[in-house]
Amino acid sequence: MKRRRVTPTIDQLERMLNTHLSFEINRFTRGVELWRKKVNGDGSVDEMVLEACLIHLRLLLDFFYPRNGTEEDSPYSDIFVTDYIPTYRYTTRLGLLLSPTPEWVPEYRSRLDWQVAQLTMKRDGIETEHPWHHWKEIQPLFIHMEKLVEAFLQALPPNMKAGYDPMRGWPGSDSTPQLSGEAASGFTPMNPESPESSAARPRRRTASG
Repeated sequence: MKRRRVTPTIDQLERMLNTHLSFEINRFTRGVELWRKKVNGDGSVDEMVLEACLIHLRLLLDFFYPRNGTEEDSPYSDIFVTDYIPTYRYTTRLGLLLSPTPEWVPEYRSRLDWQVAQLTMKRDGIETEHPWHHWKEIQPLFIHMEKLVEAFLQALPPNMKAGYDPMRGWPGSDSTPQLSGEAASGFTPMNPESPESSAARPRRRTASG
């Protein structure tokens, strides 16, 4: 018997938005930005950045376009866009991006499952036909997700918007977990926070408000 998903509380949703969801959004959007800038640079580095973008894309696809049945029966208490914004409160832009689900979503989600998320023999056959680092058609998918993220953040209820942390998971942010040992000694931020970014950053709420 499947375990029914427990609907997250408002406090849980706010914590997830401020931490994990902000992290995934930022790593995807800034990773894509970095990949575009370096697309003509070191090929192996470009491919590593692209792979990171695809991993975060896969997670965000599950957030915005839940797999069949997961909204009701997710055993891992996943969160979804509808937890933050019920369908009847979608803005026009968000609704058009979410419904109907784009035709490419099931195919690419399946390819992402096999090619970047699971170490399986099935990779051998798939990558012969569709090597992930040669996905020339990936740009429109990235653009769609960027628009979707922007529409989602704009459509958040006022009491939720302040919970999004634009610097979560990005070098130079005090929200980023500190590295230790060899990782810390060899770590150089790729894109330090600019004065413009700092000025635009909303004040993060504390327990006292």
